[in-house]
Amino acid sequence: MIRRSTNVHNQLDPAAAAASDGVSPPAPTEAPLPSKFTVLLDPDAAIGFDQLALDIRRLLGRRVSKGDLVRALIALAAADLTLRDQLLNELRNHPPA
Repeated sequence: MIRRSTNVHNQLDPAAAAASDGVSPPAPTEAPLPSKFTVLLDPDAAIGFDQLALDIRRLLGRRVSKGDLVRALIALAAADLTLRDQLLNELRNHPPA
């Protein structure tokens, strides 16, 4: 004899099945809020950053925010040990004032 579940709805809806089993479904997770930072640049660094942003926009042919640039640079430095070492050397040779 083959036994079938009498509640087909529970088979199709895991949340309904969990509720009928006395177990509550997991709460939806919310994405954490992004962190916000302010960076003070000396005039030369500001000009360099502006020029980098213009160059990237021109090469991509679309709008790219400075925030996008910073996020991409962070991801690259975190993923590439050679770039991370270059960053370390730059900070050793030119410590912040």
